[in-house]
This record gives sequence, structure tokens and C-alpha cells, in this order.
Amino acid sequence: MSVWSQRSFFISGVTFGEPFLPKTERAQKFFCKRCHFFSNFTVKVVRRRGLVRHQTFCCTSYNQADSTLPQVLDGVDNSLNCNIIGAVQAHRMIYKDIGLLQKVARTFGFLFSLRRRIPRGSVLHLEIMGSLPDTLGSPLDALSMTSIVEVTSNIRKAAHDPRISALFVKLGPLSCGYAKIAELCRHFDYYRQTGKKIIGYMELGSEKEILLSLFMDEIYAAPEASISIRGFKVSATFLKGVFQKIGLEPQVERLGVYKFAGDQFSRTEMSNEQREVLKNILQAVYENFRNELSTFHGWSEEKVDQVLNSAPFQMPDLKNLGFFTDLKYESEILDMLKLRYCHRGKGISPSDSLETKQKILRKSIRLVNSKYYSRVKAKQLFLEGKRKIGVIRVSGTIVPGDGGDNPLIGSTVGSDTLVSLIRQAAENPKFDAFILRVDSPGGSALASDLIWAELLRLREKKPIVASMSDVAASGGYYISMACNHICCEPLTLTGSIGVVTAKFSLENLYKKIGFVKETVSIGRYAELDIESRSFNDDERQYFRNNALHAYQNFVSKAAKSRGKTYEELDNIAQGRVWLGYEALQIGLVDSCGGFWKAVEVAKELANIGEHENVQLVELRRFSWFSRLAASFLSSLEPLGFLLRRNLSNEGSRLSPFGDQSIGAIMEALDLFRTFM
Repeated sequence: MSVWSQRSFFISGVTFGEPFLPKTERAQKFFCKRCHFFSNFTVKVVRRRGLVRHQTFCCTSYNQADSTLPQVLDGVDNSLNCNIIGAVQAHRMIYKDIGLLQKVARTFGFLFSLRRRIPRGSVLHLEIMGSLPDTLGSPLDALSMTSIVEVTSNIRKAAHDPRISALFVKLGPLSCGYAKIAELCRHFDYYRQTGKKIIGYMELGSEKEILLSLFMDEIYAAPEASISIRGFKVSATFLKGVFQKIGLEPQVERLGVYKFAGDQFSRTEMSNEQREVLKNILQAVYENFRNELSTFHGWSEEKVDQVLNSAPFQMPDLKNLGFFTDLKYESEILDMLKLRYCHRGKGISPSDSLETKQKILRKSIRLVNSKYYSRVKAKQLFLEGKRKIGVIRVSGTIVPGDGGDNPLIGSTVGSDTLVSLIRQAAENPKFDAFILRVDSPGGSALASDLIWAELLRLREKKPIVASMSDVAASGGYYISMACNHICCEPLTLTGSIGVVTAKFSLENLYKKIGFVKETVSIGRYAELDIESRSFNDDERQYFRNNALHAYQNFVSKAAKSRGKTYEELDNIAQGRVWLGYEALQIGLVDSCGGFWKAVEVAKELANIGEHENVQLVELRRFSWFSRLAASFLSSLEPLGFLLRRNLSNEGSRLSPFGDQSIGAIMEALDLFRTFM
């Protein structure tokens, strides 16, 4: 498994003397193929390509099965643990070209493809900005926002498509998490293994965009671009004081010392536990950013700290520091691409006259819009096999009933919809395995349990691998426990094994406005959920016992899933949010990596060959209106009424809808419901 690439990577800040192993073919095997990056042993390897750099590898899984691998030298400190790692170290996608006969068949397929004809020498135009939801667009995909699924799929296809000569990536402000950034970095690395170039451009950006630009061959910015590199922060808001003034009394019961979801309503300041968790997350994000800058620029950690603390920078300063290849406007970059990839991707030659160059510049550039390229099938590029793996996506807050888009809390996943989908998958004999792709902060305890139970029934028939995106916490982790294997990114937010329940009393508000509500009831706890008064002592104990039962149920199922005792799991639960690499160390997940790591594991569990391609089938349901509208719009497409021309000078700009929230606004929307 070769891991050598055009850049060095950093895993540990441990300092050794002179590296003991020079660059050889044998040194390439030091990459940890099991993705266990926390280790008692670290080894530095010299790498030379233009200048001397050092590479640090994790050697946890070596000295075991493969006797051909170099042994770790004696005398290395056994108490060392690696720091947070980058995307490619967690799991690297290895590019493998198709065979000769497949290439011939692919060429004939291109010749007879009339509707999706793309000329050689084309440049794929990607606009990466916004929240990048981990969902597929609806059948009305020309109108939907860009998703991480669309972007990564197009990058992978473009790597194998001989008609695509380069990627032109326009970066905008990103509001997604660092797990999705890692997924993008991993796919950029995969594309660059082909020798093709990635050219980036940005006008607005901060740390996330800079981190992503490190995996591009060239990165340009407008001369007056606004690039902010100032560090990292996180804020929390508290509404208790506001509620007191208007007469609202939030009655919150939380199980788990670190379960601070309800603190927004019940506190006036940040708790020590919340501050501890947020500081830990910020420190890991900062270390990841610092390590990537350190290895890319060859800087020491002190140098990186000095640069980050010297902001603000002017654009010429950022260029001199190596953050940008050059400062150019977008039109200048497009002209550069015209000259570089004209003549079917070969570009201009030194013998071409000035008149020839001017003639080329007057023509429109062959930019392939990302939406248009999404319609190119992976099967056409021989990237799919016969055996099928189903993909079930859970993106958004988990709620009972049917899901959809909520204007207040964003995307939701309904238990009824998902359970129905899982049952249909279980009855389909064509699938060899399933991947549960989770990007959810949790939600309803009942809905999470219904989905978990149905996934267990599916697991009895076929293996399931959970793949975590930005967030798979609380209810998101609950449903992941039903899978055979859990895979996450190093900076995924997961865990949060705890319960919070809430009820709002409007008694004081009613008194202020003169509103009177009287209730007649029979039964000790009949008035438990009324909003016109606070709990009495019996009701408060009932409320607390209900939350305790939900917490004990959650911890018991998690302990059984992870092969731990209740006490062991309870010690690492307590509602605490863990980062992915921490969750791996304490046994909440099984491996680190992205979506394609989950595919590899699913293939292994389903006894599919390591190098055998599989067909990934997205399992989803659309409303009858969406299917009808999609059918109608597809009928208009040949007439050119809907889609833009595929060879356009401008890509379609899509408005980001903002971040998915992990916050606890759910309690305010539903006055009496148990959440995870």
C-alpha cells in the first residue's frame, strides 16, 4: 500500500534526533494501514522532493503480523501518544486505474454518448461553499444546493475521466464542520494521484478555506480579497435571564454531567463542564490546522504560532508567506486555463505565435458545470461492479413521524420514513451490505430507539457499517450503535451519551398578562405536562425518573454494543461530546476514516474482494410531487429550457442555507419531550 505523495504529513509533535531510516521504497510501508493513529511508538522518516522534510508515522499495528515491515528501534519512549492527525493519515484513498480493455470500451461509450458529450481538455468547475449537506439533492437537482455527496462524487469521477484535464475550484465561505473538510481533502489527494492539477480561487475565506487550499496544486486569490486568519472561537448563548423577565420558567432535567444541551435555557453562564469540552474541541481543531500548515510550509510549531498571532495580514503578505500562488482576478485565471488546456488538453506550445494565443483567448473556456457533470454515471467510467452496497443517509435532527425541512431547525429525519426505508432494504436480496451515513446531532429518544431497533433487524440479514460525518452525537450515536462497525473522522463530534428533558412553565407570564387557565383532572400525574404551572414535588420526581430511565437505557445499549460493562460505559458517557480520534481511543468507534473507509469495511464484512468495484445504491424516498416534477423537467431538458449550457464561463452559484445546529432549540419547540 503506497502512501507517498507530493506533500509530507504530520502526525506527532514528538521530537527525535536524526531520523534513522532514509527514504526508500521500504519506508513507504510505515503508513498505518489499520488507521490506528494513536500509538506508543512513533518513527520519523526522511522525505526529499526539492527540499528535505520529515514525516512522522504511527506504528501501532506493526511488529505483529508482517515480518517484512521494519521494526521499531528499541529505546523509544513507550508513553508517547500521537496528536490529532489529518484526513489522509486517518485513511487514504488509493487511486487505481482501469484495464486496457475497459479503457477501449470507455472510449467507445464516450463516442456514442450524445446527451452527455464532454470534449477532451475540459475543466471541471466546482463551487465549494456553505454547509455542504450530507444528502443527495431531490429529483429537482438543478434547483438544489450543492452537497458534499455531489462534490466528492464528481471529484472521484473526474479522476478517472480522461476528458477532464483539471479541476477549477472556487472556494467560498464554508459553514460545514471539519469532518467534511477532511472528506474533501482526502478526495483532492485522490485526484492528485492521477497527475492532474487542482487550481483554486477564493475571494472570501478563513481557516477552513485555507486548510482546504493546502491540498490544491495552485491557489489564487483576488488582489483585494478578504482572507481572515485570526484563530478559532466558539460562543454559547444563555436565555434564562430573558425568560425571567418575560415570565417563562424552563424546567430542565439532564442526565449526564456534560449534557449541556438544556443549559441555554436553564443557566445564565457557561458551566465548567461545557467550557472544558469546548476548549478541548478548539484545541484539537487548532492543532490540526497548525500541523497541516507546519508540514506544508516546512515551519516549526513556534513559527506557525507566530504567524497566526501576527494577523491581520494584507494580501501581499499572505502571498509572500506562501498561502497563495499569486494574486489574480478570476477572469485572469480563466484566461490562464484557456491557454493551458487548449488543443484537447495539451495546451499551447512555445512555438505558437502571439496571434494563435490571442485567438485561443477569444474563445470560451471548456468549463464543465458541476451540476451537469453529476449526470455522468460512474458505470460509464467502469467504477462500478455487479455487487451492490446500499447507502442509507441520516442527515438532520431525528424526529417522530415523517421528516422534511423545518424553517426553524433545518433538515429533519422522520422515524416513520426511515424505518419504512430500512424495512424495504431488508427485503431486497440484491444488496450485500449497507452503509449508514450519519450527520445528525440527535433528537427524539423515541424516534432514535425505533430506528435503532429496525437497524438491528437489518443487521441480522446483512452487515451494516456506520460512517459518521460532521456530527453523530446523542441520538446520532444511538442509531450508529446498531451497526457492525462504526467509522468516523478524527474531528467528528460524537458520543454525547446522555438525556435532557424540558418543560416550560408559563405561570408567571400568564399572571403578567392577566391570562387565566384552570384545569380539572383525575389522576396523580394527569397535569404533568400542563404549561400553566410549575411541577409539584411528586411531578418533579416523576419527571426526573423518566429521564433517568431513558439515560440508563441508552448507556445499557451502548455498553452491550461496545462490549463494555455498564460502569465502564457510564464513565465515558455522562453526555460528553467526544472528538472522533478520542472516541477511537476510548472504544466508542472502531476506526477513523471517511465514507470510502466505510465502503472498504463493508466489502470486507460482505466477503467482497478488496480490489473489486461495487455499485453504491442510494436508498431514499421522494414525494409524488417531486417525482412528477422531475419527470416533467427531464422531458424539457433536450429542448434546453432548464439547464444551462454545459460549457459555460460561469458556474451556478448556490446560496448556503447555514449550519446544522447541535443546540437545544428543540426543547423550546416541544414543551414536553425526551431528547437525546
